[in-house]
Formats: sequence, C-alpha cells, structure tokens
Amino acid sequence: MTNKVATESSLSKTRNPVVVQYLLFVFFSNFSTMLYFLTTFLQQGGLSLGQVSLLLLCYQASKFVFEIPTGYMGDRFGRKASGLAGLGGLVVYLVMLLVVRDFVWLIPAFILRGIALSCVSGSIESLFVDSIEESELIRYNTWDRMAFFGSYALSVILGGLLAGQQLMVFGIICDLIAILLAIIATSLIRELRHPNSNEMQEKQSLSAIKQMLKTRPILVAGLLIDLAQAFTFVAFEDFYIIILRDMGLSPFLAGLSLALQLLIAAGLGLFTSRILRTVNTKQFFMITSIIKLPFTALILLSAIPVMFVPLIYIGESILGTLSGAIRYRAFQEACPSELRNTCISLQSQMISCAALLFYGISAMALEFVTLPQLLLMALGVTACIYVPAVFRMSKAVHSSWE
Repeated sequence: MTNKVATESSLSKTRNPVVVQYLLFVFFSNFSTMLYFLTTFLQQGGLSLGQVSLLLLCYQASKFVFEIPTGYMGDRFGRKASGLAGLGGLVVYLVMLLVVRDFVWLIPAFILRGIALSCVSGSIESLFVDSIEESELIRYNTWDRMAFFGSYALSVILGGLLAGQQLMVFGIICDLIAILLAIIATSLIRELRHPNSNEMQEKQSLSAIKQMLKTRPILVAGLLIDLAQAFTFVAFEDFYIIILRDMGLSPFLAGLSLALQLLIAAGLGLFTSRILRTVNTKQFFMITSIIKLPFTALILLSAIPVMFVPLIYIGESILGTLSGAIRYRAFQEACPSELRNTCISLQSQMISCAALLFYGISAMALEFVTLPQLLLMALGVTACIYVPAVFRMSKAVHSSWE
C-alpha cells in the first residue's frame, strides 16, 4: 500500500508524462476552426439562423441526455475508453459535416456530436486530476488554461481566414487532423484504475451520488453557477462572431480580434496564482464573479462602438479567468476521487440544460427580437440564479490562496 501511494505521489512531479500527454490532448481536442464560425459555415450552406438554432438545440439535447450516463459509465468501467470512444464519435461528426448539406440529415450529425462530447467530457480530465497531487492542481490548471486558450486562439485565426474566403471545408479537414492527434495523445495516457471491489461499487452507486450532493453544498452551488452562466454564455460564444459581423467587422478581423482576446486570457494564466496570493480570495471571488455580468451587458448594447467591444470582452475574459481558478479549486477539492468524472459530467449537464433552454427559446423568439436583445434578457435570468450561487459558494472559499 505504501509503495502504491509513493508511486502515485511521484506522478505529481514536473516530469510526469501524464502532464504533457494531457496538455497535448487539451490543445488538439479543443482546436476547432468551426468553433466560432459554425453558424457562418451553416449559413453559407443555405441554412437560416432559426435552423442553426434548431441544430444546436439537438446537439445540446443529446448532450444533456447522455452526460450523466456516460460520466457514470466512465467512473465504473474506464475513463480512458470513454474518452477515446467520444473522440472517435467526433471524427464521424466532422466527416458528416463535410459531406452532408441537407438540414434534415444534419440533425443526426449534431445529435452524434452531443453524445461524443458527453463521452469525452470529464473523462480525460479525471485521469489527469487523479494522477497529480491536490496541492499541484491550480499550477497545472494554469497550464491547462494556457493550452486551451492557445488552441482556441490559433483555430480562431485560421477559422476567420477561411470563413472570409468561404473555404471552411479546409477548416473541417484541419479539425479532423487535430482530433486524430488528440486520439494519439489520449491513447498514451496511463489510467490509474480504482479497484473494482464491492466497496468501490457502493461508493459509485446512484445513492452515493445523491448523498454526495446532499452533504456537499459547495458542489450544488458550483453546479448552479454553471447552469446560470451557460444560459447566456454558451449562446454568447456561439453567436459572438455574428454580433461582431453585424457591427461591421469582417470574419477575418473578427477572428483576429477574438484570437487576441484569447491569447491575453491564456497569458494571464501565468500570473493567476501570483495575483491570487496578494488578495483576500473570498472577497476577490465574489467581486470578479459578479462584475463580469455588467461587462457582458456592455458588449450587447448597440450604443457601444465596435472598437471598444474587444476591449470589454478582454476585461470579461480576465474576470472569468481569475474567478474561474478559485471556483475550479473549490469544486475539485469537494469532489470525491471515485466520483470525479460524474461530478464533471454533472457540470456539463448543467451547461447543456441551460443551453437547451436558451436555444429552445431562441428558435421561436428570434422571429420577434434581435439576437443582442435576446441575450440581454437571458443575462437578466442568469443574474437571478448566478449571484445567490456565487455568495453561497464563497462561504467555502478560503480567504488565503495558500
């Protein structure tokens, strides 16, 4: 038993190969030229904004339905297998996106996308978190965020260039190559399997999940924050390029602007721990979490000149990065190791649930209101749930970052 603990402890060192393999997975799995330009690509193919909303609704619905079952299966039978199955499903989705143009046939493609991302969601991250010491969680999360935002920035630049030339087919091919590289990186990660004993199965039962949520209110508060944020911010990210385009920016300039914002957010990760050591973390968490809401509202106001929109978005990204690091630490510390994948899947399900509600509403409401008006109304609903949940979660946040 002592040897096993020593072995797992040694994995937390900087030379831990899982760190490099996981960061490669994060970079390649999040590389997507279609991420911010999917709506543009589908509109170039002849679909209306309402039809795009319906496709995204199908995607979020399937993700919502399969999040918990796939997370639970990953905890019970293998997180690595779950992640690889999901990445394989994304390959099929991208191939379908290449060859299918009819709206009806795109529906199963987006349903498959939801199922695939449900399998990936939390599975590889759980492998990574279980392989390092809890004290190293934030340092490695900083690297995680840098790989994440760096991948987004690179793919946004390429996506903007291709969207401007109506060459998004080449973007899909690039995305396919990235997913194949993510599969290779994932296959190299060593999985530390929990013993498949009766005691462990009891710890991973549905009753154990219910008990976990009853006895750990910090998890419930974190899930409510995810639910509230997603009601506005998932759609905000999906339609951000459309908002910039309507303000007069070309797809390339919009992509370049967004890439700059993402790179700044990635660079901030280098200083996050240092910044948080100099402040009262509890108060800082509440302030940065709540102020990001009016920042987002400013972006959606048509009176704001387009040149100021990226600057405001950078401010919102900085606030989100700082508050997100605190929330991530508090949530992960409250997650039992044997149910970590399930906890992350619960987070994803909250996001899918909120996005599902928004896209269901938007499919009907966009006939009567503009997209910024709809997002502003959604932001008001978000605030009603988000602010109380932030105050509840702040009770579990340590005043000191150490």
